[in-house]
Amino acid sequence: MEIIIIDDNIKKDDPLIVRLTIEYGEENIRLFNDPEKGLQYIKDNVIKKMIVVLDINFPNKGTSGQKILSEIRAENKLIPVIIHTARNYQEEDFTPLINDHAWYFIQKPSDYATILRILKDAERKLKLDVATAIEDWLDEQEDKNQVISISSDGKKYSVNDLIAEIRMQKPEGLKLEEQIIQLTIDLIFRKKETL
Repeated sequence: MEIIIIDDNIKKDDPLIVRLTIEYGEENIRLFNDPEKGLQYIKDNVIKKMIVVLDINFPNKGTSGQKILSEIRAENKLIPVIIHTARNYQEEDFTPLINDHAWYFIQKPSDYATILRILKDAERKLKLDVATAIEDWLDEQEDKNQVISISSDGKKYSVNDLIAEIRMQKPEGLKLEEQIIQLTIDLIFRKKETL
C-alpha cells in the first residue's frame, strides 16, 4: 500500500512525512510538490493500491486540488483521497470535492494521531472492499494475460483487463463484483463451506 502525498508546501523532512515513513516504510511514501507529477504517477500506477493525501490549493502551479481529484476519479474510482488543506472552507465549498468522492477532509494543522487514524481507516476500507478482495485474488494469478472471463458479447478479459475494469468500476468489473457477492450469499445460506 502506497501513501501518495500531493502538496506543494510540504518537504521530505517535514515531521508528517517522517512519521508516515516510520509507519509505512520509506518505499511506500511518495511525496509530490508538483500536483501534475503526482497525478501522472497515479495514472502510471493505476493498478497499485494507494491512498492519496491531497492539498487543494496550488496557487503557483496553475491547477487546483479539485481538478486533480477529478482527474484521479477519471482514472480510478476506488482510491481513497483524503483532502488535507489549510484553507477554511464553508460547507458549500466542499460540494465539488464531495461529488468527486473525496473520502475525508482534514484541516491543517492537524496532529499525527488524527492523520494516522484516518489513513488506517482508509486502509481498512480498502481491505474490506469487495472490489479490493477480488483485485487481490486476481493479483495473485501468475499469468496476468490469461483470459479468465468472456462477456455475453464475446469480448475476452484477461486478469489485467479485469483489474482495470474493477478499478474504473466499469460494467464488466461491476458485473464480476455482483456475481461474486451473489455466489457468496448463496453459499452462506446453503451453509456450504467450500466450493
